Amino acid sequence: MSGNGSGTGFFLIWFVLAALLGGCAAITFLDGWARLPMWMLWILRGILLVFVVSFVIIEGCIISQMHAKADENLDYIIVLGAQVRADGPSKVLKHRLNTAIDYLETVEPPYVVKADGLAYGKGVLVTEDLIAAQGWARLCISGEFGDAGSTVVIEEYLAGREVSVFAICDGTRAVALEPARDYKRHLDGGRGPNTGGMGCYSPVNDLPEDLVDRTINEVIDPVLATLAEDGIEYRGFLYAGLVLTDDGPKVLEFNCRLGDPETQVLLSRLNEDLLELLASAAEGYLPDGPLQWHDRAAVDVVLTAAGYPDNPETGRAISGVAEVNGIPNVQVFHANTRRTPEGLITAGGRVLNVVATGQTVADARALAYEAASHIHFGGIHFRRDVAQS
Repeated sequence: MSGNGSGTGFFLIWFVLAALLGGCAAITFLDGWARLPMWMLWILRGILLVFVVSFVIIEGCIISQMHAKADENLDYIIVLGAQVRADGPSKVLKHRLNTAIDYLETVEPPYVVKADGLAYGKGVLVTEDLIAAQGWARLCISGEFGDAGSTVVIEEYLAGREVSVFAICDGTRAVALEPARDYKRHLDGGRGPNTGGMGCYSPVNDLPEDLVDRTINEVIDPVLATLAEDGIEYRGFLYAGLVLTDDGPKVLEFNCRLGDPETQVLLSRLNEDLLELLASAAEGYLPDGPLQWHDRAAVDVVLTAAGYPDNPETGRAISGVAEVNGIPNVQVFHANTRRTPEGLITAGGRVLNVVATGQTVADARALAYEAASHIHFGGIHFRRDVAQS
């Protein structure tokens, strides 16, 4: 659309020049042919000037309308900083794609470029490479992630350990769940592309003592208050993904659901009737006091298909699930499997979650990996450092 506007601008310039030259030539010809009086020459020149100025104004209005219409359909880049709480409105800048490409050249790496919509954890790129960051923005806008990429976000890079804090809300109050830590990158050591989650564990023992209370007071409660001001009495889960930076905790992501794979470890530790808890939230009265939790740790190891996260292979036969389900303190949660007459097969990227509980995180981790070693399918992949680093 911007190309059309540029073409129209060049057409306008050439038309004005042609009109001026043609008009001057016509007046000169009339003067030479009819020897017009001076006053008539000035009238003709005035008419020519009025015509040209009027055309410029009208054409300018048309171009402005074209650009306004284009802006309705433009794919925008949003640039923003992440923070736990904003004392005022957050600064949000919108850029056209070519401006965003230039903007990336003005910030220091690592670059964080993400599709703003739901891309199942795969729409974000964190990279030190400027060319790769600019290419990712183009990829999102070009439709790689469908409508999810029609808006692209360029975020401040947050350095530090991540943790997820959840709360269940009854419209006016929020009750915190235990924190959990998940592993987004595909490979050990936090390398490789982002995924929907390669593993998780809870409890997390390296957190500031006031982190949960601070998150409720500075993140969750203000969100509920803002929703209430908008006439929304929100009942359900809220999820704040935090990064523990040197400047304190900052919000990396926010959602209105439980996380995956966090849900698997949290529900394995929850010492409450989940159905009653959900019903209480839906009816608008959560119980007073904190929730009750088993004094045990839980670790989730996610088993993925070959080619995940870009092009996961499907249809591979799976074995060992029944055997693992028989191991005490182990549960296998199905994510992308399908049952056929020949048996269980893979049906997507993240295939299975192997969750184990133990007296400590180390105990649960050892059991989860032992159980995972008994499950087999072609191209199986899982991180080997979950709950270790």
